[in-house]
Amino acid sequence: MKTFYSLLYVNLNVTLDEKVCIGLIMTDGEMFFYKFSAQKLNLISPLLSVEKRQFIKQYLKSLEQDIQANEKKTTKFLPDSSYVKQWAKEEYLTYLSNYANNIISFSAPKTIALANTLENFKALFNKYVHTYEEDNVKSRKKEVTPFKIQDQVYRHLYPQIETRVNTNITLNSSNFETILVPVSLDFIGSNERPVLGQTLDFTKSIQHIQHDITSYLSLTISVEEKEQKKGKYFVIGQEPSIEEKKAHAFWKNLRTSPFIDYIELDELEKIAIYMEDHNVQPYFD
Repeated sequence: MKTFYSLLYVNLNVTLDEKVCIGLIMTDGEMFFYKFSAQKLNLISPLLSVEKRQFIKQYLKSLEQDIQANEKKTTKFLPDSSYVKQWAKEEYLTYLSNYANNIISFSAPKTIALANTLENFKALFNKYVHTYEEDNVKSRKKEVTPFKIQDQVYRHLYPQIETRVNTNITLNSSNFETILVPVSLDFIGSNERPVLGQTLDFTKSIQHIQHDITSYLSLTISVEEKEQKKGKYFVIGQEPSIEEKKAHAFWKNLRTSPFIDYIELDELEKIAIYMEDHNVQPYFD
């Protein structure tokens, strides 16, 4: 069987044909490999608008979930299912190359004189896309410490919203009369209503998680008592390991809470978009 591959591009300027390769698909019609470089996407993010970044991340995430929905945990290639195997067909990749949108595009599939193996896929990925990063979800979860998750918010969200909110602020009774003890907050702003945001670390014990969210919700009550109106309250977090049963159950409940807007760490653009769309301004002068 012949091996062929298709490159996945982010189009920076369609008119000038400016694009950056961020992913790779390789297949022999049966076994299939797919990967995109999150690191390279982060590198080009400053060149993209907030809306484009949000679209690309959602597209890549849905694409990965789509074609790897039935992926076995013990392998990097897709199982033998009628729907998923269409991605291993040259005809389908040709179709994608012809009918891509203006932001994400696929190259026409090209044949290559290599066996369709994971090692060859890695070599091709290193050549055309970026340095191959091993997928290890378990170890990646363990690496997310309170400092690192907060650091991600500082580096990726603050530059987009710092002119619209007060960031990294501690509030006390001089700000809101009913605050009993000082409360640290990631950001606060206002438009037609107060807008607050706080990072929640799900690697802590369940008691600490509950304490942190209770403190935040108590703060929102103090804000509403002063403003006499409902606010917009963001909570930023990252899904905990499913092995941490109590933390994971708490995370699931928080995502559907009617009182806050829960934002995953890789969806920070949603907050930036809200700030821009609603012309949020700093709460304090």
